[in-house]
Amino acid sequence: MPTPAALNIQPSDASWREAASLIILAEDSSSNQLSTSQFDYSILMVKRSGGSSFMASAFVFPGGQLEQSDFDPKWYQLFDSNGMSRSQLDRVFTEQIVGPRPPIVNDTLTLKKLNSNQQSEILNPNVALRISAIRETFEEAGILLLTKIPELTNPKGYSSAIELTQPELVDWQLRVRNSANTFYDLCEHLGMVPNIWSLYEWSDWLTPVSVGHRRFDTIFYICALGAKPVVRVDNAEVTKPIWCNPVSILEEHRKELVFLAPPQVYELSRMLNYKELERFHRYIKARQVLGTDRWLPVMLTYDDGSISVLPGDERYPTEPELVCKSPYLELSGSVDDINRESKHKNRIDLRGIQSRALCTIEPGCGHLPPITYEENFKFPKEQIKPKL
Repeated sequence: MPTPAALNIQPSDASWREAASLIILAEDSSSNQLSTSQFDYSILMVKRSGGSSFMASAFVFPGGQLEQSDFDPKWYQLFDSNGMSRSQLDRVFTEQIVGPRPPIVNDTLTLKKLNSNQQSEILNPNVALRISAIRETFEEAGILLLTKIPELTNPKGYSSAIELTQPELVDWQLRVRNSANTFYDLCEHLGMVPNIWSLYEWSDWLTPVSVGHRRFDTIFYICALGAKPVVRVDNAEVTKPIWCNPVSILEEHRKELVFLAPPQVYELSRMLNYKELERFHRYIKARQVLGTDRWLPVMLTYDDGSISVLPGDERYPTEPELVCKSPYLELSGSVDDINRESKHKNRIDLRGIQSRALCTIEPGCGHLPPITYEENFKFPKEQIKPKL
């Protein structure tokens, strides 16, 4: 599926911020799952503060804004002291990923705020973006993904979180929230490095122009843990953590008991393809090699709702505007009628706070197509399989 060329550029008038988010899967065979589909893993989601200026009260994956300290070249020294040289570190992902690279990796806007001297010496973005996701996860949820080299995992290849004493956790979490630079100090204090090897590149979403005042280009990573770690939310940016499976949270969303942003609905619907974490983890590792495209949803508003079309959808524009004065198109007709008439779909159907993913194509980069979650959910006998 070719991606429109416009999605691969950073326009000179780009006003959005950049962020990194982490989807945490944890082995959980004893969890209380819905009878319609047994999952042997849980997913961590956190509820954003009701006073947040972006996605207030929504349940999201942990994450947040990139900081310049994430790109500080002194990280090379810390990795080197743990047995990995700069040249080795730079090769970790540049040699592993052969597919498309999104602008957030190849032309990071956050770095353009640095002066010329700072820009000449920066940490490899493939490493820095993972550090950002790990830092934000610790800041928001108190989960610390650090390691000594070589990485230590359980026999299935899952990683684990580092446990601090309660006083240490409270102290360091507050310090990191007050100053992102302090995350380096925490790692140095523990003699460990961010476990970048446990994070696999997953997707990249740019907030639609229809949102207007506050937009983000967010790269999503995904990791698998051998057990659910202790979660301590910061009660500032996020106020409540939940462990759920894809069916349980999508069902809560369908009943309008929780609010999920459209990208979360799409990503959770992708996970409906895998009920077993071991198989899912193998797929995650294999898919990363094929790279990631940036996706910009384009909103189409009809008489009874809206459709957020994504690359590959037959209604997606050939030249989408990353920055424009017309945030959405108002069209006549019914969303249901438009969905029935469309053959090549890659979209999110929005009705009030409810949304669902609809996909009849291969999304590209070897990715999973989402399975549409309905009231009487059943796994379909046939579905599109990504080509790896």
